[in-house]
Amino acid sequence: MKRKFITIAMMICVLAGLTACGNSDIEALKKDVEELKAQVAALSSTASSDQTVKNDTQTVATEPSDDAAYTLSAGDYEVPGDIAEGKYDVVCVSGDGKFKVDTGDVLSNINEAMNIPGAEGNNYPNAIQKRSNTTLSNGYKVTISEDLVVQLIKK
Repeated sequence: MKRKFITIAMMICVLAGLTACGNSDIEALKKDVEELKAQVAALSSTASSDQTVKNDTQTVATEPSDDAAYTLSAGDYEVPGDIAEGKYDVVCVSGDGKFKVDTGDVLSNINEAMNIPGAEGNNYPNAIQKRSNTTLSNGYKVTISEDLVVQLIKK
């Protein structure tokens, strides 16, 4: 019984000490969170007025129209979440890498090396610059690798 009492008393002292220390840290964190919320709100309003949003890994049209052209850089994209369903011409804009489409069926997946022929630093000498009539359907996953930048032009 005496040990239980001592253990409980020690726990209360530790908890009291932990809650007393750190109020200033909590206030500083709350202030940082409010500043970040304001920055996100400002960025959201700016992004909603622009049709494309670019971050370090991906560029994607946020509100595509029926005749949208998407410019995509390295990253993973989902149909229809990031790209609208449809038939597209895929054109290499810059860089060098792989354009892949996972259709869910190994026999119909797409895995194309793409670049601009004659450009310096091409890793794929037999790569193509354009792939026509590429169908992107619901559930497909598109992956762009390396420094490849492609444009999807809706047909």
